[in-house]
Parts: sequence; C-alpha cells; structure tokens
Amino acid sequence: MRAGWLSSGLLAIALGALPLACGAPFTSSTDTTGTSAGGGTSSSTSSTASSTTGAGGTGGATGSGGSSTTGVTTTTGAGTGGQMSDCVVPTDCPGADTECKKRTCNAGTCGFTVTPMSLTASQLWGDCMARACDGQGNLQIVNFPMDFYDDGNACTNDFCKNQVPENKPVSGIVCEGGVCNDSGSCVQCLDGNMCPALKKNCVEGRCLPVHCVDNLQDVGETDKDCGGECLPCNDGKGCVIAADCQSDVCEGQPKVCKSATCNDGRRNGTETDGDCGGKCADGGQRCSPGQKCKAPNDCTSHVCQAGFCQQALCTDGVKNGNELGVDCGGDCGPCPPPN
Repeated sequence: MRAGWLSSGLLAIALGALPLACGAPFTSSTDTTGTSAGGGTSSSTSSTASSTTGAGGTGGATGSGGSSTTGVTTTTGAGTGGQMSDCVVPTDCPGADTECKKRTCNAGTCGFTVTPMSLTASQLWGDCMARACDGQGNLQIVNFPMDFYDDGNACTNDFCKNQVPENKPVSGIVCEGGVCNDSGSCVQCLDGNMCPALKKNCVEGRCLPVHCVDNLQDVGETDKDCGGECLPCNDGKGCVIAADCQSDVCEGQPKVCKSATCNDGRRNGTETDGDCGGKCADGGQRCSPGQKCKAPNDCTSHVCQAGFCQQALCTDGVKNGNELGVDCGGDCGPCPPPN
C-alpha cells in the first residue's frame, strides 16, 4: 500500500540542496625526489667544458622532474607536479549515503546524486505517516492518510484521524457467523428478536434457551446457568469438557474450570493465538509470522498487519530479525554512521 509517488502537495517544504562535501582539486607546489610513473629523465653527454642542460621530464601526481647530465655532474630538472584527485570510488568521499542522496565520484571529483521526490523503501506500516525524499536530498516525515492501520476486524472502520490510526467499532453490519455489536465483536445476536423460537434470550451476544437464565443448575448445565448449551463457566465452576469453560481448560477431580495460563496449550485469556500475544507477549511469548495478533507487540517481528503477524523485512520500518538498527545491519546491509 506504500507503492507510488507523493504529490508535491505532501512535500511542500522545499529545502535547499546540500553543498558538495569534498575537497577542491589542488596542484602540487613541491616535487618529490624520485622517479614515478609519468616522471621522465633526459640527458646529454659532452667531453668539453661546456654542456647542455637536459629538459626535465614531466612529473606525475607525486613524481619528480627529470634529470640532465653535464660531463660527470648530474643536475635535477624542474618538473611539473600532477593534479591530486578527491576520490577513486564514491566511498572515498566524506559524508554518508542516505535513502535520499548517494555519494558519487566522477573523474576524481566528489559529488552527490539526489533521489527524486518519492516515498522511501523503508516504511512503518499503519502509522498514518510516510517517510519521503523531498527531491533535494532531504528525508521528511509527512502525513499519509492512506496508511491507516487495518486491524483485520470486519466490525471496525479503519482510518486516520488527526494523523493517528483509529479503528472504530461499527454495529449492526453482517459479519462471519452473525452481526457486529457496539464493541466491535461479531456475535450471534443483538437482542432476542434475532434469535430462533426456542432460544429467545440474547445474552452476551449468544441466543440461549430459557433454562440458561433461570438461576438454576438444570438441563445439562455443569454449573448454575453455565456449561452445556449455556454460556461457558467462569474459573472454579464445575465442568465436564473444556468447552464448558471460558478458559477452555477443565481439569481436576472433581473437574472444574481452571484459569488461563501462557503454557496451557490453548488460546484463551487475552492471548491472540495459542499461548502467545496479549499479556503473554509482555512476558516474552510473542506470536510467530502467520499467527493471529491485534497489535505489533503481539508478534516476534513487531509487525501486525490485517490481524496476522508478518515476517521481518528490511523495509518494514522496525528493528527486527538480526538487524542492528531499523532496517539495517545483519542481512539488511550496513547501517549509516550516526549523525
């Protein structure tokens, strides 16, 4: 959902282009004695008192001038020093590459290439914001209402409000297995009129027969008005099978409903999947990719999208996997130096 280009309206702040951060070329003022590539020598030999001085060769980048010989005396000529280069490769240049500009080395001179106005590859999903290059080498964080947080719940309306993600319950619409209630849950009924003739009592969103609300333990109930075809029982109440309990745990002799734990092999309590997420995540038991979630903290990757934990990526705007920083280090390439 992050693909595409930002309009100029979303990047209204135009910042000045950064100056080149590299040294200016210069010319050597002193030759270094010794022969280098590009240095040369010339000589002339005479048997008389008079002699001709040979012309000095042209020095290389750090080379010396040539030499000439007069009789038995050698005189060093005045060579011309070569021009120093700023760089051979872009990494020789000062500064650091960013998502919005890269160092260049052209003909020995340092410079930058600037990324056009666009969204960057690395984005935090569902935060109503976007990281974007402004076209002048600068990174900006801009409002992006299209980046609302999809919680995967058919009973909520997902949108951005004042640059903050919001998931507002929508009551009365049809959902899988029933209808949405005011709290954003999919239930069997909102009132008794939605229930069949023999189960006209709508309690906590379920259609129940009259014996489930008569304050007695009767007609297959495992405790008073719970178990069997009634609502599941609370902790400590009698049960026969796991389905008789809210925790889905029925143990002991006699059998009673036990409290949910993070190691009971069930999805219960506040867990978003079996023994992970919710309060279990606070203790380090987060859900793996593909398991259900409600919030980023439920997942090992810290990315919960449309109700399911996602794989860690090098573009998800989160430090996860074997990364050393946000979307860098480990398998994601080197991290830039700190500013």
